[in-house]
Amino acid sequence: MTNTTLTNTTISGNHVGNILGSDTGSAIKNVGGIVRIHYSTITDNTGEYAVYNGNSSAYIEIGNSILAGNTGGDC
Repeated sequence: MTNTTLTNTTISGNHVGNILGSDTGSAIKNVGGIVRIHYSTITDNTGEYAVYNGNSSAYIEIGNSILAGNTGGDC
């Protein structure tokens, strides 16, 4: 498992199609470990859910950030 921290980051304009039966996580898809997002903007991404937590061993923490305007849902 790998942990990742994004700070002062913009994630925008991404698209995910139906790949192997999954179209979730157009901006971030976490399937294990910890993803921390701070002072960032996640917007204008298309697909089902811009931010997606893949299973119970994955954890996403979002603080002081904007998560809005994503087609298919924000999280």
